[in-house]
Amino acid sequence: MGITSVLVVAQSKPSKGTTLNEIMNELGLIVGNNSFNHAQQSDSQRVTRQNRRSSLDSKEARKARKEKLQAQNEAYEAEEGLQYGAGIAD
Repeated sequence: MGITSVLVVAQSKPSKGTTLNEIMNELGLIVGNNSFNHAQQSDSQRVTRQNRRSSLDSKEARKARKEKLQAQNEAYEAEEGLQYGAGIAD
């Protein structure tokens, strides 16, 4: 076992990707607590990053809804005039 077998493992699953643990297993290394914890931390960071990216999409949707509501309010103000505000009662 050597770097050639690791490259074969890495190339055999291009769509799924190769985990660090798979490479360590192919090299015959023992997957201990530290490597397991590292894999868990990496997975957690990956999920957090993806959730953040997803929230950016929802942020854009919120922004679009807010702009639509603001346009409706401006149209209403143009039609009806201001109903309240500083100095309206004067």
